[in-house]
Amino acid sequence: MNRYSLTVAALALALAGRAVPPAWAQTTLTLQDAQQLAARNFETVRLAKEEVEQARLLRRQALSAILPNVNLNGTYTRNLVSAEFEFGGEVVRVLPANDYSLGVTFSQPLFAGFRELRALRQAEANIDAAGVALGTNVRNTVLDVTRGYYRVLGAEENVEISRRGLEVAQATLKTAESLYRAGEAVETAVLRGRVAVTGAERGLLDARNQLTLVREQLRIFLGVDSGFRVTRPAPPAPPVGSIETLIDEGLRSRSELQAL
Repeated sequence: MNRYSLTVAALALALAGRAVPPAWAQTTLTLQDAQQLAARNFETVRLAKEEVEQARLLRRQALSAILPNVNLNGTYTRNLVSAEFEFGGEVVRVLPANDYSLGVTFSQPLFAGFRELRALRQAEANIDAAGVALGTNVRNTVLDVTRGYYRVLGAEENVEISRRGLEVAQATLKTAESLYRAGEAVETAVLRGRVAVTGAERGLLDARNQLTLVREQLRIFLGVDSGFRVTRPAPPAPPVGSIETLIDEGLRSRSELQAL
């Protein structure tokens, strides 16, 4: 093995230690776990939930314009100097030391050209639209995280295939070198074996780099900082019913189509 192939092998081993750190073996996630984490933690889903909450608060604000308003106010005054006089044998205080005042104001709008009613209906429509947007974001996120989950599985298998290919290339090179030393093969076979080993090392390095990339992409969807592993899910059961029935059920279950 030449000096270049040794350098590539060292880089591959170093990146392998970074691509599959031991911390990733802490938690094992199924496909359902990943979908639930993404639907709860992904940034676009959280923003959509905030928009739903904001739409509800705006509805409360619009409703407050229709409901009666009750204002309660009170004051307390402490007088440093008090005044009093006697009248008919009784003491009458003109300026008491403590003065209290309490007031209640009640107002009810009667008619404003149905402006408040239209605002309330618009707020309710905004809540429905925000709910539809939230459902769409959740479905898109679940679809994206499912794709990312299977990309990680495919990348892990690609790393294993590349590793086995490197082992085969190394074994082939060893055999060619043995035959060359025994005089049963030409030097060209050894050179071809070294080129094959170098190509296999590059392939393994690329596969591990790709695994690191797709793992990081999936981690962003999951919104977790701790290590994790993924497992291959069981194949889903085939749907029951004709294709026309399944299409009708799918169209009826789409909330955005119902809103339209």
